[in-house]
Amino acid sequence: MTLPSASSAGPGSDLRVGLLSPDGRATTWIGTASAAVAGRPPSSVTLEARHATAASALVLAAVPGAPTPVRVGGAVVRTEGQGTYRVDGSLRDVVTSAQWRFVRTIGPFGVFARRVAPGRAWVVGGRAGRARVVSSTPWGDETIRVTTGRPARLVRSEQFAPGWQATVTPVTAAGRPTAAGRSVPVRRDGLVEAVRVPAGTSVVRFTYRPHRVVEGLAATGLGVLALVALGRWPAMRRRVLRRRA
Repeated sequence: MTLPSASSAGPGSDLRVGLLSPDGRATTWIGTASAAVAGRPPSSVTLEARHATAASALVLAAVPGAPTPVRVGGAVVRTEGQGTYRVDGSLRDVVTSAQWRFVRTIGPFGVFARRVAPGRAWVVGGRAGRARVVSSTPWGDETIRVTTGRPARLVRSEQFAPGWQATVTPVTAAGRPTAAGRSVPVRRDGLVEAVRVPAGTSVVRFTYRPHRVVEGLAATGLGVLALVALGRWPAMRRRVLRRRA
């Protein structure tokens, strides 16, 4: 991606603006910008690269020793002859150089890899928390057994998307349910998804049920019933007429 110019906005102290190389290993700093003073409305600052530079990301860093934290708004990249782009997608604050590195591009899309993969599922916030995948399906439905010393968060290495549902069922060490399963909300955890689990041992079942698919099935069922009713209507009408006769 060619970035002849870039701009950033946000209140705070000075910012360093740089471009991440295509391989994700080096940052070329193109300048330092003074943002708005803390307590005042956000303002925009603009920096221009001296020449067209191939880059995989826009890097913003607070200058060491800044008295107040820096909050960055939506960054805008203006190119010469290729349009203007807003660098404020859902992955902006997740795919950072500390954890992810740029690998390559597939057409207009960038491919990033994580340096350390914690596994298919893990526990965050629980003492001696453990998570083990019991079963899974090719379309993503999974059953995970979780053990934690206190209420925690179960993170699953599956891309978050609306439509995922989860059920948590407390079980004994032998795997027998001790209470009825209850539905819990599936929340976004960076790129992936997470649910809250209670202390002890639980079985968490993830299923994907998009709302539109369910609505479509319901509409299809109603349509079938309507067709059946219409098909039987002439026979029902003849029966009524015979009885009246």
